[in-house]
Amino acid sequence: MREVFVSRQPIFDRTFKVVAYELLARLPGEKQETNATAEAAQVLVHSLMDIGIDALSGTHKVYMDVASSFMLENLEAGLSPDKVSFTLLQNTPITGELLDGIKKLKQQGYTILIDDCIYAPELEAAIEVADVVKIHYPLVASTIADEVRQLRRFKVELLISGLNSYEEVEACKPLHADYYQGDFFSKPDLVKGRKLSDNKIAVLRALQQVISAQAIDEVEDVVKQDVALSYRLLKYINSAAFGMKREITSIKQALSLLGLDNIRRWLSLLSLASLGDNKPPELIKISLVRGKMLELTAALLGRDNQSDYFILGMFSVLDALLDQPMEKALADIALPQDVRDGLLEPDSELGKMLTIVRFIEHNNWQQAEAACLVVPDLNAHMLMQQYLQAIRWADEQMQALGM
Repeated sequence: MREVFVSRQPIFDRTFKVVAYELLARLPGEKQETNATAEAAQVLVHSLMDIGIDALSGTHKVYMDVASSFMLENLEAGLSPDKVSFTLLQNTPITGELLDGIKKLKQQGYTILIDDCIYAPELEAAIEVADVVKIHYPLVASTIADEVRQLRRFKVELLISGLNSYEEVEACKPLHADYYQGDFFSKPDLVKGRKLSDNKIAVLRALQQVISAQAIDEVEDVVKQDVALSYRLLKYINSAAFGMKREITSIKQALSLLGLDNIRRWLSLLSLASLGDNKPPELIKISLVRGKMLELTAALLGRDNQSDYFILGMFSVLDALLDQPMEKALADIALPQDVRDGLLEPDSELGKMLTIVRFIEHNNWQQAEAACLVVPDLNAHMLMQQYLQAIRWADEQMQALGM
């Protein structure tokens, strides 16, 4: 069985809460624009069975892009309808055989999504048996109201994808779609960008103390001065993620058990989360996935500054959290120079690594494979393993922190 490259992309409800993930699969060397083949679908299903669906989805359901031939031939794939939904790909010929197969899947409890739908009369038979229809915003931006009007005649939920800015989300809100998808949540809302509040400035100053600290005692006061922070620390250290045999009640003891590097990570996470109190929590999860993936990759490559790779991933969302361009967002905080370069200079050593991670997030594995060629000892197979490990770790951290 061939290896498959997988990425996951969140699907949000109207409150920007993640309700599901879309799993996108590519075979090594397969072009980005190629629709999922039966082989890719088969490899993806076997991979999910080996990896475990929860490792990729956490507590959420996933939507899988699968070729129609695979849907028809593998109705008993062994994947629970409580966790998995199937996606009917764009331009799939709608045949009687396909419709019968979809109806059988629905009888088994599976949800069916039609991908990148542009209404046409010949699609009505499929739309009538679907549960969700996805409209890709860039394809129909000028006529999206008409598309929605046509689809509202059917008993389906609407998902608008390809939204790459908050401005586009605002333009779509009057359409009252059920779900949204796109990169908008990881981009700054420059339209609403404004001067930082005193509270956010205070958070950035505390964060600066954490990053520059050389000893645990230097961050103890930062924690003790914030009741909410102290509470979350004790909740975190006593969570299942640590498996402590007895309850830890002392801030000093908790900090000692974490160690300075983990304290920096934990406080950076909570500080960034407080900066983005009006942002989707998925933004913080993305920063954790990036940070852990970069750190794990740096370890495999034998880099000495592995903690800088983690900080790079964490702070790669700072512009979105503050609704400011990255250069301006970094003006109020002093980061290690290689991290700053990585955030501002794509051609820097860390900048190249961050670019590769972003390729993977968007399922651009072909570009990721090409980018790996300029980094000695790095390959896409290695990155896939680190990506899966980082996803599992980030989900666990978010759960432990109650986020």
